[in-house]
Amino acid sequence: MNGRPFIQVALSTVAFLSASPSAAQGVEASFANLQEKLGQAAAAKPTQEQLLSRISQDAFALQMVLPQIRPADEPEYARSIEHDARLLEQARTAAEPEAAAILADVADDLEVKRLASSGMGAGSAFPGRIKVRVKTLRNGQAAPGYRITLNPVRWRNQEPMYRLPSLSPASGDVPPGKYEVAALQDNVVKAREVFRVGLAAEDEVTIELSVP
Repeated sequence: MNGRPFIQVALSTVAFLSASPSAAQGVEASFANLQEKLGQAAAAKPTQEQLLSRISQDAFALQMVLPQIRPADEPEYARSIEHDARLLEQARTAAEPEAAAILADVADDLEVKRLASSGMGAGSAFPGRIKVRVKTLRNGQAAPGYRITLNPVRWRNQEPMYRLPSLSPASGDVPPGKYEVAALQDNVVKAREVFRVGLAAEDEVTIELSVP
């Protein structure tokens, strides 16, 4: 089966699953929006079939376990999915090289989310958020005192999506996904790096970020 039929079949199946009354309405709405934008991107970018198929498969896998999401995790998880939907909309109208890069980022983010759910046992809660601890290091040694932010890749809002509540080493909870982690001093970014948070169904992730 080639990529296009798979995308069409998977999207129709996901749309059916999203109607499940046991899933949170906010998360349902975010996935419905993702489905809509994915269909539009598939129609506009047939040359990106491989990436679009990856996105479709992981979206389908996530919706299979969505009814088990922890209620407290629903709002932030929905927010994260909405960002992926916005990126799909950007990809639809972008030139081919930029569209491919955007779709690759969406595919990577959803892959991490899917892998974060893969270790669930039967009846266990869907891990909608992962505890992350960020340490700042200089030449391999602890260099505390930085403000830490985490943004999904291609985040363009002025305010960060997540700002950890204390100076480094700092901890907080975020949905699994692909993030740009930044260390700031006096509101100036001193270091940044992209990390995948939540691979292999981890409950807690420690990130070591090198600073100058």
